[in-house]
Amino acid sequence: MTDDEPFQGLRAAYDVDQWQKILNAHAIPERRLQTSGHILVRARIAWEHDGEQWIDTVAFAWTSRLVLVQLVDQRYLFRGVWLDPGDVERR
Repeated sequence: MTDDEPFQGLRAAYDVDQWQKILNAHAIPERRLQTSGHILVRARIAWEHDGEQWIDTVAFAWTSRLVLVQLVDQRYLFRGVWLDPGDVERR
């Protein structure tokens, strides 16, 4: 059994070789600190290999120190990322 075998099904569904870290991402804050909403924003994503990218997206939660933006990209497993407010601007 190779180190890769447990992930073969996952590799079939997703191209995990394309996944990258988001260098400006933050850990998920406590739920009780989060406020939900829907605001059109432009967000800066700092990809591990591809560098900086600005995307038009939606902020759907925030705290006093972080903003959760929607991110649908084959390079990232999750559908959202928590960013500093300085990396997000209203459209």
